[in-house]
Amino acid sequence: MQASSSAASAPASDSNSNSRMSSTRIFIRGLSPGTTDLKIRQLIAHEAGVPDHSIVFAQAILDSQSGQCKGIGFAELRNTERAKMAVRNIQQLQDTKHASQEKLKVEFAREAEKDGKEMFVWNLPVNCTIEWIRQFLLYECNCCEDTILSFRIFRANPYYSTGIVKFTTEDSASCVIQLINHNGLRLSHKYGCSGRLAAKFSEKKSEKKTRDVGGRPVCLEDIVKPSAHLLEITKEPLELKDAENPFKWCAYDGSDKNIEDVIDTILDRLKLEPMLSSAYQGLLAAYHGTRFDRRKHIDFRKSREYLKSAVDYGKDADEGHVRCEFVLQAIELNLDAKQSRNQLNFTERVKALNKIWNTQDEAKRIEIRANVFHVKALDFFHQGIKKYDEAEKAVKASLSLRPDNFMCIYLLAYIRARMRRHHNNRTPADAEELFLWNRAYDLANEHRWQYKNEGTKMYFYQFLINYAEAILNNRSLEDKCLELANATYQALRNISTQKRRNSRKYCNA
Repeated sequence: MQASSSAASAPASDSNSNSRMSSTRIFIRGLSPGTTDLKIRQLIAHEAGVPDHSIVFAQAILDSQSGQCKGIGFAELRNTERAKMAVRNIQQLQDTKHASQEKLKVEFAREAEKDGKEMFVWNLPVNCTIEWIRQFLLYECNCCEDTILSFRIFRANPYYSTGIVKFTTEDSASCVIQLINHNGLRLSHKYGCSGRLAAKFSEKKSEKKTRDVGGRPVCLEDIVKPSAHLLEITKEPLELKDAENPFKWCAYDGSDKNIEDVIDTILDRLKLEPMLSSAYQGLLAAYHGTRFDRRKHIDFRKSREYLKSAVDYGKDADEGHVRCEFVLQAIELNLDAKQSRNQLNFTERVKALNKIWNTQDEAKRIEIRANVFHVKALDFFHQGIKKYDEAEKAVKASLSLRPDNFMCIYLLAYIRARMRRHHNNRTPADAEELFLWNRAYDLANEHRWQYKNEGTKMYFYQFLINYAEAILNNRSLEDKCLELANATYQALRNISTQKRRNSRKYCNA
């Protein structure tokens, strides 16, 4: 996030030559990998002779994986005179260097359009949390809670986190930015930050990536229409035949895939997507409990085994795991009906299922139904391209109830990408698909998917690979595509190295 928030201010020569140049922000290229914010500040103050109090902030752009400088950086000066002085004096120092020496290139940065109500802050403590930034804003920056609309935290690199804070007014944002930059050194010492705390106005995102054909910015409501009826309490008691579960969906009807191939695919997905274990085991239980044209025999024993595993996974599920108790109970009732088992209290169990679906607790009702439609989307998705339309309807239903779910946004983006490539492999992603990928990326970073358990990490890196592949034909996003691919490669390489080290330790022990 940090690099993207800053690189947008690169010089006009790197983007649009007609862009207006900033009069106070300078861009420096050719920095060494070990460059930090402090070293850029020292370059401007000590070598260029600009007083330190005239430097609003200095920012080295660091690689998200290695934490080393990418070779570029920025600095904001108090006024035009100091900025010109910095550019002139640094350039003169470079002119005196021998031809064989590495030379810095310094120039005025492009003037990016700012979001006056949004603040970008960096050099936050590496393990910074949402609650930490809230307390920091309230007590260190003297903010009133009603002036803050939202805040997000991102792990920018191994050394520090970054944050984006949305305020109700531009004045509120401006006051906090000035306070942080004025007291950045003291605050960084107080909280043990790796560098001087600094802040600036966020830069507005490129409209090329987020506008539809009508020129209006794309938002989630353009793709996922709110649907109030999905949350309504059913007037009539829910009957088993109407309960949302694989036996009702019959996703395999009209599928061009062999059910045995679908089962094999889901078994493979279980290894790669452990947070969906309960959902996948439930689907396997339903498949083995169903009679198909190519498989007349129903394997109730295997079906019950998968159902038990699904329930057990659900009980032990950690954060991020998709819980689908309603679906699993509906599957169990269907299996009991097929085998004529547990019939004495069968009606009461169906009534209990009805109470789960129609719980008076609205938050629980949202969670239950959103998860049900998520599982439904997975069921249709794994039946192949002919079922993608149904999968998209189901995942949209889930998102209409719970719009900020990373896995569902990712699944919808992936479905769109697969359908697009099925029709024409060279077609670039459109504005809506790009919005979905970008939104999923922001949500994954916001909830730190790459820093959780190993299964979640692998799911996140799988997402990055698919994101990179999805934007491969968008020429304006070539740098983003390369960045995603490199980040995934480095992360997987680090995981592999750590596994080898752990293996050696185990063998030595």
